[in-house]
Amino acid sequence: MDARIPASVRDRLAAMGHELVVQEPTPDGNVYGWFGRVNAIRIDFKMGLIHGGSGPAWGTAAAGL
Repeated sequence: MDARIPASVRDRLAAMGHELVVQEPTPDGNVYGWFGRVNAIRIDFKMGLIHGGSGPAWGTAAAGL
């Protein structure tokens, strides 16, 4: 997980049983080298629908087939 996530959030996730690997920025300060842009896809099997979204600041998109 991104080291910029507050320690309180990381601690809570660990308490819930999640194994965390905290990634610090690369030596050049690039925090995005470890992570993809924010995207999400939700599948509603009952309704037969796929919902997708992406962070508005990025040139990305979320899609499903």
